[in-house]
This record gives sequence, C-alpha cells and structure tokens, in this order.
Amino acid sequence: MLLAMIIPTIILQKFWMLIYVPSASMAPTLKGGDLLIGSRQFSEIERGDIAVFQMDGALLIKRVIGLPGDEIRIDEAGTVFVNGSALEESYIEFQRQGQSQEFEVPEGEYLMLGDNRQHSYDSRYWEDPYIPGSSVVAIEKARILTLPFLGGDDELEQT
Repeated sequence: MLLAMIIPTIILQKFWMLIYVPSASMAPTLKGGDLLIGSRQFSEIERGDIAVFQMDGALLIKRVIGLPGDEIRIDEAGTVFVNGSALEESYIEFQRQGQSQEFEVPEGEYLMLGDNRQHSYDSRYWEDPYIPGSSVVAIEKARILTLPFLGGDDELEQT
C-alpha cells in the first residue's frame, strides 16, 4: 500500500506534472477546466511550446513566442513578427488589436503570450515581460480530459 502511494508521488515530482487550467486565457487551445499532463523533463524550450512557469509565486500557463535573442514586434492588428517575419499562429482565434509593441528577448529568457489574446494577462502587460528559463517547470504534452464541472471562467478571466 505504501509503495502504491510513493511511486506515483515520485513520478509526479520528478517526471510529470498534472496541470489544471483555471481560465480561458489559452482558448481555444485549452479551455478553463482542462486537465493536462506536462513533462518536467525537457532539454529545450521551443517556440510554440505551451509552458508552465513560476511568476510571483504563482504557476501560469502560456505559449512560448519569443526565444532568447529574438526581436518580437506585435503590430496594431495583433500580428506577431519574429526577427522581421510574421509568425504563423493557427491556434489564435481571438486577436487583440491596439498599439504596436516591441520586445528584445534577453539571453536565457522567454516571451510568453496567451492564445486568447483578447483576454490574456501575459508578457505584453508585465512590468518585466521576460520569463527566465529556470522558471519554466513543465512543458505541456497532452490534454487528459476536460472537467466541465470544474471549468474556469471561460469568458473574461485574465490569468
């Protein structure tokens, strides 16, 4: 019985992470109430990965847009340009339009955006918009299931 409790605990502490999505900031890719599994073992963080990271004592989940050394520009229409080329973002359904923004991602850090650009509090708004690689705790690998009875605020919650 003790082994039945210890082995899953070790696996979840060292290799995998269960992730609950509390809001619609990653919609339509992830919905509030989704339960994911993330890998704690990853060698490289790549553009397009969905990352779980620590920020101000909280765990957040966003998409990796800017890699170390990238120049990112978001134009008035919301189109993201990486090093001068438009980024193909088929996962975006709701785009935020407004003012243009530019970012130069420092070495060892990343720029993170939510997929629901109209309702995601992400790098565009943070005082320090960059996340150190050491703050990334898991990379999403699979959606296990959606728990509609635990659904987050699918309308306007910004996390």
